[in-house]
Amino acid sequence: MDLNFEGLSTEAKIGKILVLIAFILKIIGILGALVAVSMGTGMMMFVPMDLGPTWGAMWMSIVAGTIVLGLIGLFLVWKAFDKMAAKDFHGAAIFALIAAFLPPLDIIVLIGAILLFISPEAKTRATEATPPPTTV
Repeated sequence: MDLNFEGLSTEAKIGKILVLIAFILKIIGILGALVAVSMGTGMMMFVPMDLGPTWGAMWMSIVAGTIVLGLIGLFLVWKAFDKMAAKDFHGAAIFALIAAFLPPLDIIVLIGAILLFISPEAKTRATEATPPPTTV
């Protein structure tokens, strides 16, 4: 992760900070879900037998799905940091936007992605990457 803020606009700096905060919160959320799974398997012996198998399977599938989506979101936020390190703020905003809309909706990444989209660095990079039209 490149935490160099020199020469960046205010929008890019704030967007980068928000994406970093969301990255840390995603790690904490995934660890919390893993703790919930471990506590859930231990608590299964206290659930009445008529509720046990159905409730346990539903609980584990919901938490496992949350963990998988959290890991995918964590990977996408990491890719956004890679794009920011390569000074491709438009690509970083796209990765952050996809990570923001993965369930559960992540407002911090969404605001960071919007700020990255409107930053002058993203506009400059987008115009450099687009070749001029050619006439034949």
